[in-house]
Amino acid sequence: MSRKILGLDWFEVVAQVGVTALLCAIADSVIGGQRAEAVEAGLFGVSLLVLVWRRRQALAAGGDLEGDSGRVEDLEVRLAELEQVQSRVAELEERVDFAERMLGQAREQERIPRG
Repeated sequence: MSRKILGLDWFEVVAQVGVTALLCAIADSVIGGQRAEAVEAGLFGVSLLVLVWRRRQALAAGGDLEGDSGRVEDLEVRLAELEQVQSRVAELEERVDFAERMLGQAREQERIPRG
């Protein structure tokens, strides 16, 4: 679900949120006061911009499941075609075996002297 919406796995999103929260906690402990709130707001904004950029990169690289479903359908069609080809090859193998047996019998009859 997250890959369809964000183009990213849940783990990637949770990791980004965790890193953002960690940076905000560090900013709060180092700076403190109202300046820390401004820095935290800036960190959240930057984190959101990074998330948007990562989403665009992931979707451009094919992270969208709708594109994957099209590939799956294409692979299913190709698999069906391959199965048809395999059955035709098996049928042709049977015909070649039959033709070889017939030719072998004809040669045997030519070798056997009559009468």
